Amino acid sequence: MPVIPASSLPHEILLHILRLLPSPSLAPALLVCKAWCQCGVELLWHKPSFSSLQPLVRMLEVINSPDQTFPYASFIRRLNFSSLHDQLMVSDEVLEALSPCTRLERLTLAGCKNLGSEALGELLARCQRLIALDLSDVPAAGDDVAEVIATYCPRVQGLNLSGCKELTDRGLEAIARGCPELRRIKLRNVDNITDTPIVLLSLNCPLLLEVDLVFCARVTDLALLQLFRTSHHLRELSLQACVDISDGGFPNHQMIAKLASRDYNMMVEEPPRDAEEPLVASDGSLVPRPVPLHYGPRPKPFDHLRYLDLTSLAKINDGAIAGIVKYMPKIRNLILAKCVRLTDEAVYSICQLGKHLHYLHLGHVSAITDSAVTTLARACTRLRYIDLANCQQLTDMSVFELATNLPRLKRIGLVRVANITDQAIYALHARTSLERIHLSYCENISVLAVHELLARLPRLTHLSLTGVPAFRRPDLQMWCRQPPRDFNSHQRATFCVYSGKGVHELRKALRTMFTEMT
Repeated sequence: MPVIPASSLPHEILLHILRLLPSPSLAPALLVCKAWCQCGVELLWHKPSFSSLQPLVRMLEVINSPDQTFPYASFIRRLNFSSLHDQLMVSDEVLEALSPCTRLERLTLAGCKNLGSEALGELLARCQRLIALDLSDVPAAGDDVAEVIATYCPRVQGLNLSGCKELTDRGLEAIARGCPELRRIKLRNVDNITDTPIVLLSLNCPLLLEVDLVFCARVTDLALLQLFRTSHHLRELSLQACVDISDGGFPNHQMIAKLASRDYNMMVEEPPRDAEEPLVASDGSLVPRPVPLHYGPRPKPFDHLRYLDLTSLAKINDGAIAGIVKYMPKIRNLILAKCVRLTDEAVYSICQLGKHLHYLHLGHVSAITDSAVTTLARACTRLRYIDLANCQQLTDMSVFELATNLPRLKRIGLVRVANITDQAIYALHARTSLERIHLSYCENISVLAVHELLARLPRLTHLSLTGVPAFRRPDLQMWCRQPPRDFNSHQRATFCVYSGKGVHELRKALRTMFTEMT
């Protein structure tokens, strides 16, 4: 039977085979024959990677060379400059040299602080096929650049503008009107934006899946109301430190009662006239003002929402949590840290999430008690992570219930839960799934209890014991991690965190210590 040469394989099959090769193996494979080279060269150039300036310069020289075997620049689909050890290497000259790369689909320039807005705009104007763009912490990414994105990159689906301090409503409104396919937008620390561009995003981008507004302090209930009205596909919503958001942005008790009523359509109220006064965009155009959810038309449940971050929203109370749970019944990750007005009633509402809830953050929600945590542990049995830091009314009973009822628990945070004792630590023995335990400033814990805990939890890789008097011993702190550089002298002296190999060494040292004692 004659041997069939590899070069005679159908193009589709050969391409599929070459796609499975890692980059170091792909380059030599292209030298086998002309057919392999023609099939694989585009794969090799699809996503160039570089961790230093030298390979970047070499790539730029090749794509700008007048004598090229292949049109290499047209093969490049993805460029990520965050892998460079120093993003300051990326300058306007580099962007100018990238001008032949007109078929880029994904571009990451995160942290590139040496760029000018004009050079950045010129590059983006050529990249009309962009699907994902990361300009986080790029000072040049202001309103002018945003308007270029809106004009020349209408297909963009993912946009990260976190830390772009020069961005205002004008630029974001342009993006909302010019990028209707937008699905993910991150605006962390963009503190100049207000409600109007967020309302426009919700109205004009019907496929929104993820909205990140962390530390956007000027965003209020109005933006939230519009998202709940029209962005029904949302999966992730981050509102940390949006301090002006209150209960008015969420479904309330009145809304819940109407949703449960069979005569809902007959109960719909018309919004008052003053609520219909429109918002004014930066260009003077009028934007419809969102109205509260208890007015018509009937809103849809948010069945797709899985992640909700409400950290430091000090104005929301138990009623808002009841509305959230009723309106968004499949939340998987709920972050309520520093929502200081919440009480046990909020936790009882959270219990309705049942098996859907996997991660719950209740740090600094100091009003909750053992009764609420007990009910939670028995209702949400698939919890993998729970943070109860600074919940100072809790006792050993809460830890016992969590350890008894949560077979999948991997992480638990009990920092400054001052009432817990060794009995709580003994209760955790049954949870062999635990990987990370935070016990800092739990002053009633003994070395013996920690020794027995380590002996029974083989998967444990992180244990924090900062501020625990029993562990302020040099012989036990030998395997601690180094404290962060910004800690003061007192913080450095009390720092006691074991991770990775440190946990293993502490386990071995305590075993030896107690063996010798007996």
